[in-house]
Amino acid sequence: MDYIQQGLPPGNEDKEVTLRDIIVLARDYAVEVWRKKWWIALCCLPFIGWKAYEYSKNAKTTYTAIVTFMIDDGKQGGALNIGGLISSLAGSESEDNYDKIVALSKSMRIVGEVMLTKVTLDSVTDYLGNHFIHYEKINEKYWSTGSEIPGRPSLQDFRFTHDNIDKYSRVEYAALKYLMGVLNGSQEHSPIFSVDYDKKSGIMTFKVSCQTEELSLELLNTFYGVLSSFYIEKTIEKNQATYNIVREKADSIRHVLNALEYKQASFEDASHSVLLNTDKVPSQRYGRDKQLLTLMYGESVKNLELANFALKSNTPYIQLIDRAVPPLGRNMTSRLRLLLTALGFGAMVGISLVVLRKIILDSYRQ
Repeated sequence: MDYIQQGLPPGNEDKEVTLRDIIVLARDYAVEVWRKKWWIALCCLPFIGWKAYEYSKNAKTTYTAIVTFMIDDGKQGGALNIGGLISSLAGSESEDNYDKIVALSKSMRIVGEVMLTKVTLDSVTDYLGNHFIHYEKINEKYWSTGSEIPGRPSLQDFRFTHDNIDKYSRVEYAALKYLMGVLNGSQEHSPIFSVDYDKKSGIMTFKVSCQTEELSLELLNTFYGVLSSFYIEKTIEKNQATYNIVREKADSIRHVLNALEYKQASFEDASHSVLLNTDKVPSQRYGRDKQLLTLMYGESVKNLELANFALKSNTPYIQLIDRAVPPLGRNMTSRLRLLLTALGFGAMVGISLVVLRKIILDSYRQ
């Protein structure tokens, strides 16, 4: 027979699955799941215990401080062409200043300066890095309890003692890099400091979330101050150097011109009664040199003004919009979310086991 050759049971060779069959089958499984609801509840218990342990170990209240500001990059001077000097001083390259600030905020140069700024918290004046270690419990949670990592010195009970980062030891650099990982994120830590910007509005946002309100405020405001000062300083560094050179040249010419004027006046006072033309030659030379130096000084003053204009037009202006001020909002780990997550995992595992059990039992009954 055909149905025997095809491996089908008698009477099923023309049977088709209908919508009614699917509904009946789904109902059977739903009834079985409901009958075994206590099994599913038992499957949720391990997940609830796991989430409870996770909450007790990692739950913490944080305070998020936010600073917003705008940047005027000051590149208008590059479009002018006064004697060809401003364009050479200002430069024509346009850089994405927002990306530059994001990169700088995560650099050791900036983080190091922030951590080595002395501030006062709870009437204690110390390096901000030491305050950070204390209030975030870095030593208690990680340095004193963590396992030794090959190649990294022990940081237990570490404290910053000086702010000369160029003379740091291996241990001091290791501590600074660890704190950078806490701020910016690493394999061990989620980031507590973030930078965002909106290119359309030109608004940048700094955020930091620490376990105390005072630390969040001090850390974020220090970050903003250090980063904005460093960014302005480095942006105008080349123009500032050019302005200083031009100013020194102008001052040098002015001093020489003043000395020459005094010499000419002294000579004329001493030789006012001289009648011979040959005796007047030095005075004529003084006059010629004075005229040449006057022209040179005039050009140097002009160049100095151009250099000063280029310096000012290329100086970025950072406009603070909202400063971080108290009181700050509290961010607490949601116990309800953890409970729902645990119930969800437990329900999925429990339902899967019940369905799998019914499939196996139905296959044996057939």
